[in-house]
This record gives sequence, C-alpha cells and structure tokens, in this order.
Amino acid sequence: MLNDISTSFNKRNRPSLSDKSFDVPLLKAIIYARTQIIDRNNCIKIYLKNTIRTYDSPDKVYSLVDEEFKSVLLYEANLQFSKALYNWSIYKKLVSKGLWSWACVTLYYAQFYCINGLLNIQGNGFSRPILLTSSGEEKEIVFHVYTEDFAADKFIIEMRNYKPHEDVWRQYYNVYKKYKYSISSYHELYQYDVENPFEILEIRHRANYDTAFLFEDFIEYLLPENELEEFALKMQNNIFTTFYTEDEFLKLEYIASLRIKLLFDILHAILGNKNLETIRTDLYLQRKNMLNNIKDDTPVKECFLNWIGENQSII
Repeated sequence: MLNDISTSFNKRNRPSLSDKSFDVPLLKAIIYARTQIIDRNNCIKIYLKNTIRTYDSPDKVYSLVDEEFKSVLLYEANLQFSKALYNWSIYKKLVSKGLWSWACVTLYYAQFYCINGLLNIQGNGFSRPILLTSSGEEKEIVFHVYTEDFAADKFIIEMRNYKPHEDVWRQYYNVYKKYKYSISSYHELYQYDVENPFEILEIRHRANYDTAFLFEDFIEYLLPENELEEFALKMQNNIFTTFYTEDEFLKLEYIASLRIKLLFDILHAILGNKNLETIRTDLYLQRKNMLNNIKDDTPVKECFLNWIGENQSII
C-alpha cells in the first residue's frame, strides 16, 4: 500500500530512519525470514516505476507497506554483488598486465556496486525510475528508499536531489559506521573506513577525470619496462594469501576485496534460510558460469569457489 505523506513528513527525521542498520542474525531470522525472490525482473527501479507510475510535482514523499518489497531489495543486493564480482575479476585481469590506471577505476566500481548492495540489504537505496508526467512525457526521478519499520515491511520513498556517487558513499558510511559483523575478519576494512572516508571516491575521481593524474600517477608512464613487469607479477597473486604489507596498491586491493567479501558473507547468511536455499544455489551457479564465460584466469574465480565451499581451502 502506497500513501502520499509529503505534507506530513518532517525531513529532519530522515537520519533517524535512513541511517539505521540491522545485524546479520536479525536480517536472517526476522526481516528476511519469509522472503522469497520470485520475480527476477523486479529490481528497485522497475518496482518504483510500476508502483508510483506518475510524476506530478517535486519533493514527494511516500510511505509504503509491502512485504514483497523486501524480495526486491534482496534481489537487487544480489544483482549488485554479481556486478561487483565481475568488475573484481576484470580489475585483476587489467592490473596483472600492469594496466593499473584503468584497473583502479574498475576496482572502484566493484566497491561502488558493493556499497549499493550493502545498503539494499539494510532496506536502503537510491534509484532513478522513469515516470510519466501529466503531459505524457517521461522523466527520470531520483528516489531514496529507506526503512520506517523494516520488520513490519514499512518503508519511506522520498524524492531526493543527490550526487550519484558522493551521497551513496555518505549513506553507506552513515549506515555502516558502527557495524561490527565478524570483526576479526573485517577489522581492517572497518578501520580503513573510519580513518579514510571518501578516499576511495577521491582516488577514482583523480584516475577518471583529473588530467593531472596522467603526469602524477600513471605507473604505466612512470615505471620502466622491467619494473612494470615486476609490478604486474606482484598484482597477479591472490590478495587473501598475500602477507600484510604497506604497499599502497596491495592495500587498496585488499580493502576492496574485503568489501566484496563482506557483501558476499551477509548475503550468504541471509540466503541460508530454507526458503531461499534453492535460489542461493542457482545464483552461485550463475556466477560460476559468468566467471567461466569470461575465461577468468585470475585468483577471483578460486576465491569465489572457496567462499561457496567448492574448493578445499576456505578463506
């Protein structure tokens, strides 16, 4: 059920709702316990388009009560993980050939998909559906979705002006700033995010847009051929079996890989519910096929097989 609450909603209350997080046992045992991923074409964008349908004025805020929307969020999070896994693999292909500059951007997007998925799991996310205006034209509208009462299937859908990357990262930091799931496995990631907020975004911006980056940071230009070959060889390894190092490139990769693994672990736990086990198996098969189809000769495929328990050593 969708209701227009634009006149009664106090936007100053947004942080108390949108910045909430829920631990993994709660997500698995209560919030997603009855969830089934039924319609695999029903991502957040399509759901909002089919539910809201028309645009008549800016700054609209809606309340939504719908148990099925949690299925949409969970499926969207899985889509985001698949995109992250793909980009992680492509990153390893690029960087292991010494092509760090574009690999750096690719690794950023692997993390960007991850933080979107991590938000989706928490009942949170941004989307840009195309709605029909009163004149019959199509218009892309930005919405921020977040929970009012996650366990009771209540959500807020708010039109927002936002910066597509900066505000998504800001929302991620707000939601996960106190998150301590499996602290022994992810303490470096949590500590990095506390000490270096938005650094990843800055690195991506310089590599992607800053023309000065060409002269300051392109290792393809800065390193002689023999050192570039050594660099490529170093970056071919499985980052999870590489000893801790202050090497800036390995550290950047390690933090990104931990972020991807965190999303996987939480999804793996949630999809362990009996009603979702078949879907989990199917998703894993799709991802294995994807890695096979792109002829993944990097450690990414081995890591993924370890994560789903198909290799003997488990990370």
